[in-house]
Amino acid sequence: MKILFDNSVPWGISRHLAGHTIQSAKKMGWATLENGNLLTAAEAVGFDILITSDQNLPYQQSFTSRKIAVLILSTNHWPTIESEVARVKSAVDFLQAGQVMRLEIE
Repeated sequence: MKILFDNSVPWGISRHLAGHTIQSAKKMGWATLENGNLLTAAEAVGFDILITSDQNLPYQQSFTSRKIAVLILSTNHWPTIESEVARVKSAVDFLQAGQVMRLEIE
């Protein structure tokens, strides 16, 4: 799968997603794109999943016609995520096109 990390997502997660192509919004030149524009740009170049910690995204966007799946992490704090990275990997492997999933990480 082709995965895009939003600006707030810690890059350390990428080490645990072997077999996937991962890119950051910043490296794509999309650091200033927000919400709908970011989703549209990501879909246009074939990303399958956007990983973000933007809690408001589901309330600001309609996903009914989207092809990209979205994984929303409840935190962007790497030490907290690192202990739960297996759950992030499972969520990535589970998500299908157009789905939105919020993953509570404690």
